[in-house]
Amino acid sequence: MRHFLVYISFFVLSIGGLSAQTESYFDLRGQSFSDPVKLDGKWEFYWQQFISEKNNQGSFELLEVPGDWYQEPFDKQFTKTGYGTYRTTVVVDGDNPEDLGLYIPHIFSSYKLLINGDLVYKSGEVGKSRKEYQPNREPKVFNLSKYGQSEYEIIIEVANYDHMNSGLLYSLELGNFEDLRYELMARQDVNLFLAGGLFITGFVLLAFAISYKQLELQIPFYALFSISLMYRMLGADPYPLHALFTGYPFGISIHLEYLTIHSAALFGGLFVFYLYPNQTNKYLKYIFVIGTLFSMGCIVFLEPVVFTGLLKYYLFFVIVYVGVFIYIIAKARIEREVSSSFLVFAMVVVLLWTAFQIITFLGLGKVPYYLNVALMSMIVVFCNLALFRTFMLKIQSVDQAQAEFNLNKAKQNMLSLISHEIKTPVSTLRMNIEMLKSGLKSGKAIPDSMMEKIVWGSSEAVVDIKQMVNDFVYFMSRADTGVCVIAAEEIASRLTARFTMNHLSIKVASGLKGSYKTDLLTLEYILSTLLNNAEKYSSSSDPTPELCLYEKEDCLIIEVKDYGVGMDKEQIKQLGETKLQLNEKSEISGVGFYLARELSNQLDHNLNIESNPGVGTSVRIELKRND
Repeated sequence: MRHFLVYISFFVLSIGGLSAQTESYFDLRGQSFSDPVKLDGKWEFYWQQFISEKNNQGSFELLEVPGDWYQEPFDKQFTKTGYGTYRTTVVVDGDNPEDLGLYIPHIFSSYKLLINGDLVYKSGEVGKSRKEYQPNREPKVFNLSKYGQSEYEIIIEVANYDHMNSGLLYSLELGNFEDLRYELMARQDVNLFLAGGLFITGFVLLAFAISYKQLELQIPFYALFSISLMYRMLGADPYPLHALFTGYPFGISIHLEYLTIHSAALFGGLFVFYLYPNQTNKYLKYIFVIGTLFSMGCIVFLEPVVFTGLLKYYLFFVIVYVGVFIYIIAKARIEREVSSSFLVFAMVVVLLWTAFQIITFLGLGKVPYYLNVALMSMIVVFCNLALFRTFMLKIQSVDQAQAEFNLNKAKQNMLSLISHEIKTPVSTLRMNIEMLKSGLKSGKAIPDSMMEKIVWGSSEAVVDIKQMVNDFVYFMSRADTGVCVIAAEEIASRLTARFTMNHLSIKVASGLKGSYKTDLLTLEYILSTLLNNAEKYSSSSDPTPELCLYEKEDCLIIEVKDYGVGMDKEQIKQLGETKLQLNEKSEISGVGFYLARELSNQLDHNLNIESNPGVGTSVRIELKRND
């Protein structure tokens, strides 16, 4: 019977307590505050009242903090927009030697803080109408020591007309002032560091896009994805940008905060779609782009209180598409598309990070800040390395395709030039044969002078045809160059041995020290072509052609000089394009110079020509030093 009376008494007291709505109270006596204490629990909430005003303290409800003020069971009683006051009392040990601090994350969307009746801080302007109110967003830490020692009445007047969330959505913390301040600054500094990494990534990739226009769609998309994430690090919790620029306009900040969520998703998705077009379903791509642009349009044209409420639907849309992106990359790997083996893991990290953002946004749970930092760091460092690896593989593939294209184009040009140039010696042979046939038919003897011209002309035509065929066969059948780094002395020794039997003067400078990247076999072929021209277009009375080797600055110069008929500037411009007429007796085939120039370009050697009519010609090949 006695136990029954105790239960009845407890029940009556409980009912009485509920009807009286006991004031909010946190008894933290005995707490050391080595770790911050969250002020989670029941707070007094005065709807449509600012209780700091005189004679304006009416009825209140006990509201659960953290949370929106319109959450159940008050979802029908309170609206999303409006104003009100939160109030609680905190009691601590009066002999605590350390200064206590109060950490307030951003409150939706403006607030005024009073402690023990003293005004401590105003974030924006609270107001009873949109016209009177000015929103602001910035986390702060406040020192409580000047407002009391053991008991603190905390009053927070709040107004919100701009966001789907309202009031104290996040936990307030009480702890050591210096520790709380350091923690906030450390979080903001970490976000600044990550933003710097994303900023560098974005602009490095834009530089790639300028250098490699074949990747102009993929690389800028990822660059813009990185820059979008960069703003998220600056303009979202813990809002380091707002701490740096205290007057940062709320209207601009909230639009950019939400637009960059969409732009990061848009450019990240387009990067994957255009990196792997063969694995992408075009309809899925169109749906993603249209859905994202529609949601971005809502942010641009609708009020913040509307578009902030629509974000949760878009985030679910995005998380579905991150799964699509992982499927595309995995399929590309299976089909042996060019990619980094870490790219799938990179997208899994992005998926986890996106999932945590959704959990936080929807209030389904609180993801530890440093877990978010760890994931973002992996995206910035590890994932970017994986993507850079993919870019390099792509660039190598593009460079190889471009090299093959250039080689095929060079072969076509060579074939076209041979086809054009070979007509002259063939015509000479045909004309000489016709003259011989005509003499045989008529029975008349051909004069010795005429016969000598026919023989010499035919002989030169055969030599020209043979040289053209040899050049053509060498150029068309030539595989990749055997390029390697060779000492200048070895190059000089090899060329001296190769061309000593020719009728020319070889001059090698003393003290050759550098090493140079070249292909000796190809270099010999180039010089052989140039020396043949030098000998062919020099008369017996001219000085002997010269082959000179010397170092100048960071180059090895290999020079072929002759003292023959020479050329003017206009004739030099025509070299390698067609047969060049020097005078009434001499002409140069364009094949030799075209071949020498093309082979030099493939070896990354510079080929320069200087010539003066009646003085001679100098052709210099410059090899870049590679020590």
